[in-house]
Amino acid sequence: MPRTPQTSKQKSRGGKLSGLLRSARLKRGLSQEALAKRVGLSVDQIRKLEQRSITQPGFFTVADIAKALNASLSRIDNESR
Repeated sequence: MPRTPQTSKQKSRGGKLSGLLRSARLKRGLSQEALAKRVGLSVDQIRKLEQRSITQPGFFTVADIAKALNASLSRIDNESR
């Protein structure tokens, strides 16, 4: 089944999420490669998230990244709104 097109609000929220994840990663001094290894994702997936190519990542993907960064899911959710 094809996905429905994203609304501008969804795109904006995805962009904010991308920025938050990148900022948290850099604050912790992690490379994209190191984060990918901690989370069990490919470097390409991390890169696409940070470059806003993936604007609606799955819940468990975001949860795994937040855990790897010692970041709160509620903080990420609130700041991405």
